[in-house]
Amino acid sequence: MLAGGDAFRAQLDNHHSAEDDDLWPVLRAELSDPGDLASVDAVVEEHRHVPPALAGVDAALRGGGELTALVELLPAVVLDHLAHEEREVLPLIEQHPTRAQWRAFLREERSRRSAPDAAVMRPDRTVGSPPRGPGAGPCSG
Repeated sequence: MLAGGDAFRAQLDNHHSAEDDDLWPVLRAELSDPGDLASVDAVVEEHRHVPPALAGVDAALRGGGELTALVELLPAVVLDHLAHEEREVLPLIEQHPTRAQWRAFLREERSRRSAPDAAVMRPDRTVGSPPRGPGAGPCSG
């Protein structure tokens, strides 16, 4: 991809790995509603669609395909995923993991990544997030 593409891809991969490997299992353990569990499973599946979309743009930029359609596909894949995750799964995160679970997740992720990489872990959702309701996820007890 263009300048910065490798860094973007690495950050996105780190973010999705953190969710898939460490956050979603904690959240799934707290859920019992089949619809909620299906929502988590769906965002995990959506993560699998991002790398091929990025690779397609890379290949097209190197002369290996039609660029316009791939450039339109990439933001659609990413933005549709983000909208879905924010609409259905982030409310679950705000309700279910306890503060202790959330802190354990953050410690684990920070221990796996350099300081700049760890800071990209959705700081708007992880550091100082105000409670948003009963048992409010990262801020709950």
